Amino acid sequence: MKFNRDQNLLWDTSLDYEDYPSFIKKIFLKFYLSEEKRFHQWLKNITVKYKDDIDWWVTNSMSRNPYSSDLYKSLCIILTIRLLV
Repeated sequence: MKFNRDQNLLWDTSLDYEDYPSFIKKIFLKFYLSEEKRFHQWLKNITVKYKDDIDWWVTNSMSRNPYSSDLYKSLCIILTIRLLV
């Protein structure tokens, strides 16, 4: 299935990427694989600012672990949507 910008598209982003429509999965994986180093560097830069903040270190939202946080997946979803619109 190819996406036509004039069509309506329903995409359940809560699913695992394996269950995304094939054309979306292809775009999503492109970002997922290519942006990982930048994402880790971004987190590293932010972490320096909060090095003494215990609340920062115990929060899951800023974790690099994709099983603890959906932050990176959400970023890749946003990048995918930006490319589609």
